[in-house]
Amino acid sequence: MIITVEELKKTSEYSDVDDDVCEALINAMEVAIRKITNNKFQNTAVRFTASSNDDVINGVSTFLKVGDTIEISQSDVNDGLYVVTAIDTDAGTTTVDSDLYAVEENLVTKIEYPLDVKYGFLNLLKYIKRMEDLYDSIVEKIGISSETISRHSVSYDTGNMLLYLTGDLSAIPDTVLGFLNRYKKARF
Repeated sequence: MIITVEELKKTSEYSDVDDDVCEALINAMEVAIRKITNNKFQNTAVRFTASSNDDVINGVSTFLKVGDTIEISQSDVNDGLYVVTAIDTDAGTTTVDSDLYAVEENLVTKIEYPLDVKYGFLNLLKYIKRMEDLYDSIVEKIGISSETISRHSVSYDTGNMLLYLTGDLSAIPDTVLGFLNRYKKARF
């Protein structure tokens, strides 16, 4: 996770939002940001290969701690992002937040986001919440999507405000997403 649910809930916009909803939003927006930037934010200095079973990776790194995000790749079935929930150095295992398939080799890499990405991400989520509240307010006040009087027609297009819910952040202004520009990588 770029930020934790606890960090998000400290903001006034999300203080009363359910933890599961916050976690789902953080995870969805993290995937969208990684897709927009074409950047995996991998710290390749913290990387190891290990087998997996259930929610356990049979390997550890002294540079991982509980709460860190890792990416599993080159496993075919376990590829994705996971959060470390426990580390047992005696047993040499790392436990993650989701079940894993039994695979002999997983390439495990630590994910690290720079501080400006974390701060920009938090501002992005605040912006999204304000837009949701604005959308709800407009729908509640207007209650209609268009009106016609004689030969004059007016349409209210509020659907564009919620494009980001489908993972399309094109409706969000560049001033809000500008923090990502320096982290964009070329696509080949």
